[in-house]
Amino acid sequence: MDTHRFRLIIFDLDGTLIDSRVDVANAANAARASVDLASLPLETVQGYVGDGVTKLVERILPENKRDAFDAALAAFLEFYAAHSLDHTTLYPGVRETVETLAQSRKLAVVTNKRRYLTMPILEGLGIAGFFAQVVGGDGPLARKPSPEPLLSVCEAEGIPPNESLMVGDSPTDVSAARAAGISVCGVTYGYKPPEVVRAANPDFIINSIPGLLELVVPMERLPEL
Repeated sequence: MDTHRFRLIIFDLDGTLIDSRVDVANAANAARASVDLASLPLETVQGYVGDGVTKLVERILPENKRDAFDAALAAFLEFYAAHSLDHTTLYPGVRETVETLAQSRKLAVVTNKRRYLTMPILEGLGIAGFFAQVVGGDGPLARKPSPEPLLSVCEAEGIPPNESLMVGDSPTDVSAARAAGISVCGVTYGYKPPEVVRAANPDFIINSIPGLLELVVPMERLPEL
């Protein structure tokens, strides 16, 4: 496969570009506290991330608290909007990688996180300007694993799916890319265990985000990092 043909790189957000585990867990536990539930461990909440905040809040509530869903969701959103950058960081090499890729490729973010929560994070971490499109889970399109948000980015940028690459840390990203006819690169450093990423059978696997440069940029164009 000629990986240099990829003209559009679409990134997942949480677990791929950013490590937001602590802030998401804190918001999840604020939501639980609002309905008189004890805190959950970081690792437990981490396993619930990836399908949007609605699913996350559903997963952190036991069956006997499902009637408190609306209150818990409101508490999560209020807390997270105020604290989304308390502990969240870019993964090592993200800034340099997206800056290099943006010189010769179109870049986009497709996340199931709501866009109004996503943009302040990208802006606060100083990488928002590298992305031509940012699609969140609160718009009119179906969320991943639906192919809709990926195909909408391809259409908006005028780049066909077979010249596009999805980069993500979960089977949800792989499924969305497969359904869209887009090649997919799994990352092993994110929220899902490496064996889960490998079992999803992405076309490529990288262990750190700078590995993407070796994959998609011809060697003669690579700068010294």
